[in-house]
Amino acid sequence: MVIVFEVDSVAEAERYVGRFPLTKKGFLEWTYVPVMAPLPIEALMDRSVDVAEPYDRTR
Repeated sequence: MVIVFEVDSVAEAERYVGRFPLTKKGFLEWTYVPVMAPLPIEALMDRSVDVAEPYDRTR
């Protein structure tokens, strides 16, 4: 199973899964893989696309 969290750090994701009942009982084992979303695909085709930080464009 893969669960994707949009959080600022791995520690924050660990806090979330630490609250799961099956995690508390020791029935689930977790591996954390921090990843970052790639730049928008249009950045490869249009030089006017803003690719500077912050990358969040949901505002």
